[in-house]
Amino acid sequence: LRQADHAVSRILASWSEASDPESEKRLLKLRNLVRIKAGGDPQNRDNRIDRVAVLAELEVDHEDRLYPTPDAFPQTAHLIERPIIGEVVALARSGGAPLIVHGTGGMGKTVLMQSVAEQMRSRDQVVIFDGFGAGRWRDLADGRHRPDRTLVHIANLLAGRGLCDILLPISDLTSLLRGFRQRLSQAVGAVRQADPEASVVLLLDAIDHAAISAEEGGTRSFAHVLLNSLSVEPVDGVIVVASCRTERLQQAVGNAEHRNFEVAPFTPEEAERLIVARDASASAAEIAALMVRSGRNPRCLDMLLADGRPYDPASLPDAGAADVLDGLLEKRLGNARRVAL
Repeated sequence: LRQADHAVSRILASWSEASDPESEKRLLKLRNLVRIKAGGDPQNRDNRIDRVAVLAELEVDHEDRLYPTPDAFPQTAHLIERPIIGEVVALARSGGAPLIVHGTGGMGKTVLMQSVAEQMRSRDQVVIFDGFGAGRWRDLADGRHRPDRTLVHIANLLAGRGLCDILLPISDLTSLLRGFRQRLSQAVGAVRQADPEASVVLLLDAIDHAAISAEEGGTRSFAHVLLNSLSVEPVDGVIVVASCRTERLQQAVGNAEHRNFEVAPFTPEEAERLIVARDASASAAEIAALMVRSGRNPRCLDMLLADGRPYDPASLPDAGAADVLDGLLEKRLGNARRVAL
């Protein structure tokens, strides 16, 4: 019994953090659960200890609390392979401070991050975090900007692959960050048993949304906390690539040391490949018009194609790509309102 008690104590300490005072409280609650179930109470006809009961005593009311920030990436119907994917992968693997991929709105940063994930998975263990969450980042109840949610989620994704201990929610930020770093070190050790060159890769998409939510709520952004920690004391074998809008770069990364990679618009060849994939009947004049009106901004180009003909610039407002994109968005919102009414 004593050996079992010590074993459970060690497991609970590893699930949170050794200095976390909540670890001892959770141990006491589990002991009490066992006593109740084994106590011979005639009114207690079910003495089984199941997963739900254990989670309740660990103050995890649902398994979702271990994975509180699920991704909701949209499907990409026509994926254009870009040479810059290889550039980002090479920069990420070259070592150094966290790499920040940035660009103006609509430059395809999320698709780029997903493509980077696919390339790096051939060797490394990759976790990708969705900072937009299909717009749920605006809901304070979602809380994906908070360290106690996102760091727990990332750690448990690695734990679910058998690479490290699970991480229970910890209220104290210092203990949480220490526990998270331990999970990263465990995961690196696990992957390098199979391949000494492999790394653990954290791809954090749209971290500027975390910074905005943190400022509005008067809290800390998980990205600020994590980037600062890893720039001051890197964890060997951990690669971090994050993305944000260029105009929010400083807001997104705070004071953390970082490297920059700016996402450029589509090249003429890339833009033409997308246009032909979406509309094989597009003429040379229409392709040229679409490139001019979109500024080869991937999202703007996609929305112009979705909006349909005429593609002729004479039929479109004389405005820059950003204004065209705003106009198309307003048109879609207006159509949605009319359908709703």
